Amino acid sequence: MRLIRAGLIALGLAACSPSDAGHGLDAALLVGDLATRGYFLANWADPPRKEARQGADRYRGRSARAGIVLVPGLHTQGKDEANLVRLAETLARLGFVVHVPDLQNVRALRASAEDVGGIVKAVADLAADLPAGMPIGIAGVSYAAGPAVLAALDPLVATRVDFIFALGGYYDLNAVVAYFTTGQFRDEGGAWREGRPNVYGRWLFVRANAARLAEARDREVLEAIGLAKLRDPSAPIDHLVAELGPQGKSVMALLDNHDPAIVPALIAALPPGFGADFAALTLLGKPLSQLRAHVVLLHGKDDSIVPYTESRALAAALSSRQVSLHIAERLAHVDFDPKDWRDALAVWRAAFDLMRRRGPAA
Repeated sequence: MRLIRAGLIALGLAACSPSDAGHGLDAALLVGDLATRGYFLANWADPPRKEARQGADRYRGRSARAGIVLVPGLHTQGKDEANLVRLAETLARLGFVVHVPDLQNVRALRASAEDVGGIVKAVADLAADLPAGMPIGIAGVSYAAGPAVLAALDPLVATRVDFIFALGGYYDLNAVVAYFTTGQFRDEGGAWREGRPNVYGRWLFVRANAARLAEARDREVLEAIGLAKLRDPSAPIDHLVAELGPQGKSVMALLDNHDPAIVPALIAALPPGFGADFAALTLLGKPLSQLRAHVVLLHGKDDSIVPYTESRALAAALSSRQVSLHIAERLAHVDFDPKDWRDALAVWRAAFDLMRRRGPAA
């Protein structure tokens, strides 16, 4: 079935002009390779060379047409997570020099504004090793999409970042928190709609932020609550909640809330460390008009962690000339494997936009 889906993607090649046919074919290979967990290109192309760099891994295939910083999402394995490694290898086979930084906050499942600086450094390190003028981009999945955009705004590398690829990314962090705590999101018309959020996002938020609390006991208890719920969503936690102090209870008040309209006020009532990172990491209110890079956005309407309307909102905040938005009906949060030919075509189009950001063949 996956091979059939990959074959349907290739039908999109008929829509390509002759000058774009190579990009279209590579886009089909990218999606087909990811959908078949490496089957396609493993049989057609030599494995890329992997180099250990200080604080990063570098993947390079036989040709180099562009560089890309691939930012890991929140995962304890960080840059070594199997799906991320597979994506890095696939991109390297398709002409990208792939630089994957080792972000310690990512491994600790902690969202932090420090990650933006880590991505800026990764871009600078990659640029120093590539020929002048070779295109460089940043790819971010889920949470990593936000820091990727913020890094591209940094004056240290802003003129060197040519493109951004974001899968399942966000625009307004308040809206994301409202979704995984209340289950509601605003549709294109601004009305609240019921979604089906994955409870994983709620308890990952707890674990990711427990360290921000001032009291050691609150930190320990919230960590225990998050771990228990991630292991078993039905696990009882009332006995643990009873042990929390005022700061810990402010976190639980946010998680137990069912009214999306008061989420911003509940976030504002969290300990100071929360507010500082929320303000730093949200894209709402940032000077996106200064962004030089072209942005390719891909999101599934069935995303159970970040609602697809976040990518729509980000696209609306950018100039129409510098953004490509692709929405699939069914595409799990960080999954490149489409479920039918229509979604396969949407994913192929996003991959095609990414391939077009490469420079000419070496």
